[in-house]
Amino acid sequence: MDGTGDFLIQFTGDIHINLVTLTNRPLDDFKQEVNSTFTQMAGSIKAMVTSIDNINNTIRDSGWLTTADGTRIWASACWPDGTRAISLFTVTPDGIFLDSSHINLKGIVTFESFAPDFQTAYEQAFGNASMTAKDDVARQLGYSNYAQLVENAATGGKAVLVGGYLNLELIDVDTLIAGKVLTNKVVTSLNGRRVEIDPETNSFKMFNENNDTVCEMTFLEQSDMPYLPRLRMRDYNKNHELVRTAYYGAGGANIEDLIGGSGITLTQGSCRIYQLDSSRDCVLQPGSLSFYRDGKLYKKYE
Repeated sequence: MDGTGDFLIQFTGDIHINLVTLTNRPLDDFKQEVNSTFTQMAGSIKAMVTSIDNINNTIRDSGWLTTADGTRIWASACWPDGTRAISLFTVTPDGIFLDSSHINLKGIVTFESFAPDFQTAYEQAFGNASMTAKDDVARQLGYSNYAQLVENAATGGKAVLVGGYLNLELIDVDTLIAGKVLTNKVVTSLNGRRVEIDPETNSFKMFNENNDTVCEMTFLEQSDMPYLPRLRMRDYNKNHELVRTAYYGAGGANIEDLIGGSGITLTQGSCRIYQLDSSRDCVLQPGSLSFYRDGKLYKKYE
């Protein structure tokens, strides 16, 4: 019934009412229309389904179109405020293109290469200062510079994403926050100086800009002592000459001044002060003090 004024519904028996609407709007405003079309022509095949909801003022449609140039699959929606969203999947001889405001991928995702201009765009995104440090890291990994490392990762590497598992050839970020990091080797670099953590050699090493080892912590494996820790430090002057060394291990310690030509060694039960040319030695033990010249004992106090 669609009209105005008073009306009366009267009949005998039970009355079951599913929906009652009182409104002064026309019935067309409450229509929900769904229609589908299938069109086949000499150069194309098109299928589309459209839904018009006059109650919520929304229009939705989806479909596909196939021509000799390729196939397009789409879904779109339009809301009362004029907002429109569309997802488009296009397959052509030139490639596969996916365009949407939200893309959700589930399962195994694998890709092999980036666009050819990836390396140029990537280098433009970073300043020369940061590139110096990245070049240092790349050289430690066997590449001539960072650009070659990026090129290898972009063209020869693969990316695999499965659930929470991510496998990449190269990850370059400003900040990385992780609860745990498991790796075969860690290398950090800045202004030519770097730090290496290498479980293969059981070592933690620090290098200066001339690739000289200035600090090294290692532990050696021996039959009688499986984990023998050692710490070695080296000082270099501005001419890159080694001037002092210091060593500390489980069995003792040693410091040598290469410029002054002297050193001191501490071992279990003795202390030795000596000239590097072995011309003079002094050995202090719990029960004696001995002096040597040219390797021969000449004074001893007990």
